[in-house]
Amino acid sequence: MPLQTRFYEFERSRPPDVIGVYELGWRDGSVVYIGAGVIRARLCAHRRDPDKRFSVYRCQITNDRRRAGQMERREQRKFQRRHSRLPRFNNRVG
Repeated sequence: MPLQTRFYEFERSRPPDVIGVYELGWRDGSVVYIGAGVIRARLCAHRRDPDKRFSVYRCQITNDRRRAGQMERREQRKFQRRHSRLPRFNNRVG
C-alpha cells in the first residue's frame, strides 16, 4: 500500500522542511522512487539530478529519522513484493 496521502506537483517552496518518508512519481500515479530524510532538501536534491525525472510527490511526516528509515524500507519492500522490482530510481532497499 503506498503512502496514504495525495500526490502534489513539485514546487520548491511546497514540500515540508521536516523529516519523513516520501515517494516521487508521475501524474498517472506510478512511483519511481521511495526515500526518507528532510523532505524539502531531499526533493530539491532529486530535482537537481538530471537522471531522475518525476512530476509529483507525496510524503508522510515522522519527525524521527529512525521511524522514517523504517517506513522507507517497509514501503520499498511492499513495492518490491507487488511489482517484483524496486521503483525505477531505487537501487536497493533502505
